[in-house]
Amino acid sequence: MKRISFLLLFASSLGTLHAADEKPTDKPKLNYIDHVLPIFRQNCLKCHNANDAKGGLAIDSYAALMEGGGGGEVVFDGDSGSSRLYQVMTHEDTPVMPPNSEPLPKEQLDIIKNWIDGGVLENSGSKAKKKKGASLSFTAMDAGGKPDVITMPESVWRVPVITTQRSAAASAIATSPWAPLMAVGGQRQISLYNTDTGQLEGVLPFPEGVPQTIRFSVDGAYLMVAGGTHSSLGVAAVYDVKTGDRLFRVGDELDTAFGADMNDNMSRIALGGPEKMLRIFDTSTGEKLFDLKKHTDWIYCVDYSPDGILIASGDRAGGLHVWEADTGRLYLDLIGHTAAVRGVSWRADSNVLSSCSEDGTVKLWEMTEGKQLKSFKAHDSVTGVMMAKDGQIATSGKDRTIKLWDANGGAVATLPAFGEPALEVAMTHDGKKIVGGDWSGRTVIWSVADPKQAIEITPDPPSLEQQQSAQAAKVAELQKALAGLEAKQAEAQKSADGSKAAHDAAVAKLAATKAALAKATADKAAAEKLAAELTAQKDAETKLLEAAKQKVAALTKQMQDASTQMQASSKAMTDATARREAARKENQTVAAAIAKLAADMAAPTQAKAATEAKLAALTKLQADAAAAEKNAADLQSKTEAEIKATEAKLAEATKQVTDLTAAIPAATQAVEAAKGAQKKATDQITDFSAKVAAAQTDLDAKNTAVVALQKQIAEAKDDAEKKTLNEQLTEAQAAAKAATDAKAALDQQLAAANTAKAAADKQLTDASAKVATMEQQKADSTAVMAASQKQIADLAGKRDAAKTEREKQAAASAKHATEIAAVTKTRQEAEALLATMAKQTADLTAKQKVLIETDGKEEAARVAAEAKVAEMKKSVDTVTPMIAAAKEAEAALTAKVAELAKKAAAQPAEVAKFAAAIQQNTAQVPVIEKQIADAKTALDAATAGLATAKTETEGARANVATAQQRLEGLKTEFVAFQGTAAKLAEAQAAAEAEAEAKRKAMEAEAAAAEKVAASMAARDAQLKQLEENMKKLQAQLAEMQKAQAAEQENLSTIKTKVGELEAAADEALSEAEAKKEKAEFFKSAYGT
Repeated sequence: MKRISFLLLFASSLGTLHAADEKPTDKPKLNYIDHVLPIFRQNCLKCHNANDAKGGLAIDSYAALMEGGGGGEVVFDGDSGSSRLYQVMTHEDTPVMPPNSEPLPKEQLDIIKNWIDGGVLENSGSKAKKKKGASLSFTAMDAGGKPDVITMPESVWRVPVITTQRSAAASAIATSPWAPLMAVGGQRQISLYNTDTGQLEGVLPFPEGVPQTIRFSVDGAYLMVAGGTHSSLGVAAVYDVKTGDRLFRVGDELDTAFGADMNDNMSRIALGGPEKMLRIFDTSTGEKLFDLKKHTDWIYCVDYSPDGILIASGDRAGGLHVWEADTGRLYLDLIGHTAAVRGVSWRADSNVLSSCSEDGTVKLWEMTEGKQLKSFKAHDSVTGVMMAKDGQIATSGKDRTIKLWDANGGAVATLPAFGEPALEVAMTHDGKKIVGGDWSGRTVIWSVADPKQAIEITPDPPSLEQQQSAQAAKVAELQKALAGLEAKQAEAQKSADGSKAAHDAAVAKLAATKAALAKATADKAAAEKLAAELTAQKDAETKLLEAAKQKVAALTKQMQDASTQMQASSKAMTDATARREAARKENQTVAAAIAKLAADMAAPTQAKAATEAKLAALTKLQADAAAAEKNAADLQSKTEAEIKATEAKLAEATKQVTDLTAAIPAATQAVEAAKGAQKKATDQITDFSAKVAAAQTDLDAKNTAVVALQKQIAEAKDDAEKKTLNEQLTEAQAAAKAATDAKAALDQQLAAANTAKAAADKQLTDASAKVATMEQQKADSTAVMAASQKQIADLAGKRDAAKTEREKQAAASAKHATEIAAVTKTRQEAEALLATMAKQTADLTAKQKVLIETDGKEEAARVAAEAKVAEMKKSVDTVTPMIAAAKEAEAALTAKVAELAKKAAAQPAEVAKFAAAIQQNTAQVPVIEKQIADAKTALDAATAGLATAKTETEGARANVATAQQRLEGLKTEFVAFQGTAAKLAEAQAAAEAEAEAKRKAMEAEAAAAEKVAASMAARDAQLKQLEENMKKLQAQLAEMQKAQAAEQENLSTIKTKVGELEAAADEALSEAEAKKEKAEFFKSAYGT
């Protein structure tokens, strides 16, 4: 077999995609050793063995094969579709293997495929391994983040910028994330369509050229459009979806922009195109933030992640890069595509990126390590890709088809093919529709559930006049259809009314018959019920009669028992009253004794209170005296200690004064000596300075003589003269040298004198400072001596006073102690007497308590007996009339029972009469019910026909109203559009006039300010003159200053007004400029 190389074959590492869990049970259990290695040995091992591993890949052993090649793993267990080895062997990917040859036989390829899908077993005893790599599992997201208001166009012109005979290629399509709205790019414009109705909702001008990319904002309220003119201009602009206003533009590329997107909060826009540079712009300022250099060819696609953290970009050379959105740093370099990357799209959770390429594949990448999760063949050449909120993937391709895939890359649907290659694809907000566009510009909205339900739209809509004509024709057609449906509804209504009348008559007859039947049945039941009730009532009354007789007997016995109990209770009440009176008499005697003891205890209690008060006062006096004694002792000790400290301080100050008095004369002598040295050095400097000046004069004269002789020698004409002059020159040079040496010696002496003077100056300064310091120290110490002597005298006085006070307080404390002992004895005697009397009182009080309890107990017994007597009397009084009433009730019940027996005997005849009426009406009911059923069938058919007719009519009427409303809107819009240019020009002129007026007002105020400033300047000059004669002109100066302050306040007011007018003028100019730009943009877009 020919030698082949896998150097490019495994250039990218691939992840793992979980395949379906269900595997056919009839597949053979294939393994590497028995089934796969023989195929490799026959076809591949010559180039891919351990000794000669082309592209770093050896497949002659199981371990080497599973390790992979230089580009990473080539086999993923359970997923042949993502295994690069199988893809190149089937020629689904490049470079094909074997090269320059047909694929291996199908039988061998099936073995390789089934072996991979079966778990890449090594031998017959192996078990399927757990799948490795990242998983593509995805849970469909809910509608989190949905805005409160869903944005649709409301005041957007439906006027096309340009109308053409045919549309250009579909260059850009986008759908709103929340609304039934799509945007499709055309020539110098973007058309907005309702994806539910296919109606044109507005046209946005894009005068820069052809839109190449369209993106809705995260909330669907704004639209970003990027594109331009080839080899001329590339920009991105943002529009308000609701109003159609163009908000801002960024970028100024030298070629059109192919790919662009804005981040989640619209603060940045990324732009790329033929310049191979990904540029990031700040939308608030238009400033360019980053130039990202990595792409080697035209950038085709750009997409921010939904969370705004990352941004992906793809180019014509197959380059696919992911960047950090905030910093612009490269995050991942995704290698895998072998041809141009035409589109990228993020999964809703920002964790997976999909990419499509002209190599025919769609690849899914995870964003942690940049591993490839899945790669599947979507078209011959893929031109567009979009991942929906639920994870589904829509693609377009040059095979002219639009396809839908599930989140794992499994095929779901292929929509009807275009006539030309499909270039763009998008899914609506609810995932129910797919929008696609092809090379010819044909754009279609398909229903995913039923692709036959398709709406075709045009990227270049007709003019407003043509839209009006078409809409008017549609209204006429709908009105004609409505007239036919209204006639059909009238016929159906007539038929339904006749059927209803027949049905209502039968129902009324049946109701009357059933009412008669019900009445007879009710009457019969009532008669039967009455008979039963009379019998039951007779039986009940009989029982009541027996009960009345028994009640009479019971009441008679109750009255006899109550009389007996009443007599016994009367005797008990008399006995309790006698015992209570005896206890009360004894209690009065005890109470008198307790009162006497209380009176006797008053005198000793008062004596005790008096002694306790006196004792408390004496105790306090004694404590105060002790405290005062201690304070005096503490003060005496403190002053003695302070006297000792002050005496030590006085001694130290005295010593310091003595020492300084002795040292100051010597220091003064040092000052005088320094002054003498200073004078001597000064005299020497004066003398040497004069000598140096004289020596310099002498030196200058001798040097002048040397120069003159040298000049004479140069001018001499005979040798004798030159010889004489040379001799003179030698002598003059010798004299000049001697003068130079003499001056140098004098310079040295002068320098030495200066040095000596500097030393003398320092010595004098130091000595003078020392004398001053010593004098100050002596004065300070003398002051300390005087203060210390005074302090010692003061402290001695305080010490003597404290000693006297301490002795006084000690004597008082002893006196108080004697008095406290006498008072304490008196209090103890009073306490003993009070204790004896208190015990006697307690004994009497206990006896009194027992007597009171006896009184209460006997009183309770008396009251109870009295109540019993009353109760029994009441019972006798109550029972007596009850007995009479019970006898009367017994007689009445006897009469009633007889009457009920008579009525019950008459009821059987009434029941028989009602039974005959029931039989007659029952026989008529089935006959009438059949008549009703027949009428109901006819009525239902007529009602259904009428309902259908009404539904069709109402639908047609609604369609007519909607179409008429749209027609009126087009007419109104046409009229408004025609006057827009003039209105914009008028608004611009008015704004400019207002700005000019405010500018002139500002200039007038500025002139006034200049005059005031000039006046102030003149007055400032006068003030300076007046300040020189302040004493003479004080009054005039004050007046001038007052005037100046007033002028300053006036100037501040004028300056403030000038500032306000200047701001207003700037604001008016800005507004005029904005209106001017809007008018110019309108003119550039529509040419009017």
